[in-house]
Amino acid sequence: MSKPFRLPPVTEIVVACPPGQTLAAELRGGDVWGLHWHWDDQPSMLGAVHSIRVTRLAPEANGVFAVADEAGTEAFLDLSNTKIFLHEGERLLAQVTRVAEGGKRLTFRPDVRLAGRHLVYTPGRPGLAVSRQIRDKAASQRLQGLLRSHAQAGEGIIVRAAAASLGDRTGPILDELAQHRQSWQAAQQASSLGPCLPAPSLIDNLLIERAGAGPAAIITDSPAAFSSLQQAAARLAPGEPIHIEQERGNPFATSGAAEALAEAFQAEVPLSGGGRLWIEQTRACWTVDVDSSNASPGKAPGLRLALNRTAAVEIARQARLRGMAGSIIADFLRLQDAKAEHAVLQDLRAAFAEDPAALRFNERFDPLGFYAFSRQRLGPGIAGMRADGGKRLAILTGLDQLVRQSLASPSQRFALAISPAASGLLAEMPKAIAETQRRTGQPPAVTTEPTLAPDAFDVRPIPA
Repeated sequence: MSKPFRLPPVTEIVVACPPGQTLAAELRGGDVWGLHWHWDDQPSMLGAVHSIRVTRLAPEANGVFAVADEAGTEAFLDLSNTKIFLHEGERLLAQVTRVAEGGKRLTFRPDVRLAGRHLVYTPGRPGLAVSRQIRDKAASQRLQGLLRSHAQAGEGIIVRAAAASLGDRTGPILDELAQHRQSWQAAQQASSLGPCLPAPSLIDNLLIERAGAGPAAIITDSPAAFSSLQQAAARLAPGEPIHIEQERGNPFATSGAAEALAEAFQAEVPLSGGGRLWIEQTRACWTVDVDSSNASPGKAPGLRLALNRTAAVEIARQARLRGMAGSIIADFLRLQDAKAEHAVLQDLRAAFAEDPAALRFNERFDPLGFYAFSRQRLGPGIAGMRADGGKRLAILTGLDQLVRQSLASPSQRFALAISPAASGLLAEMPKAIAETQRRTGQPPAVTTEPTLAPDAFDVRPIPA
């Protein structure tokens, strides 16, 4: 039996900024293991802290209904696994955990978590905890002692793994704790309903959630992103060996991230050495089927075990790429004994070792051969890029190509053709349009073409 899987470190991050977008990818050993996206005209609310007001109790749903802002946006406050008792009309601070999509309301949790590079601040859940990834007992005890002497009554602090890399330098940790306190105090002073603390930016999150503290290169094609990354690194990860560079061209494409993004929309995922995964999302859960139909021939038990172990690692990778969250049910190939099943689950857990999302694993396969686990929702899944049928994505991708072709052939003017169904979204995309104009030096020419599908576009030269 081969050795257990070991997750390679993140050695490279690429950031691309087409008009109206920020796209980022994390690479481990040359392979893309993480994808992130942000749309300027449709920023994600996940992680934002709001002042909300309870409108109706819903004990049957383990929560309450509320309004999230002065405009009366309906929301749901999830109170499962909490001991909070509320009454109608009560106001409180809560954090967005799910955006309104798929017929579900905007969802909040009352146990706010303010995450930084070295600490997670939990003002509503007192106590001190240290990340399990800090395996050095002496370092763990030193950090606990430091924060125990600086913690205030009623506040909670979780020490993150990155804090161990600071050694005896306590300044960054205490500065971050002071910033968390200041942010929370500012939120508590909000006088109206609505957002009190914005969701962290994608660039900030890249530095906050960067796995490990070893050397890493961050490459971007954008002067603005280059500046933001430098500022974020100095503010959030001072002293860490991060090299930030700007290059011409499209690092998102040359790194393989663009290909990984395209594959993340597909149900079929080929496995190295043969076989494939079939990944689908239902309203209740994600399902993953391990298919051996095109695998290389070999002894059946050994083949099934090898394919399952390869599949376990790829499932963890695809969960990161796609932003899979909630329950995930995997139908592995049938194995003959508990030892083989243990090897598969060992590889699955190892591949999730540095995932910032909270995970809950079952101890074993169920009697029918399925394996179920769950993954916390941390951000918008890649599927959300096509939540409107792909119309918005078609416009943004088209604007990017319009810019690239215009800059490559400055003497020629180009037009972006989109479907009539997509054209109605243009009014909702002023930042993307403005950025396209800034880069090309003129307002983008956009036309409608009835023959194009809603998720299609075409960039065409304009006759002189």
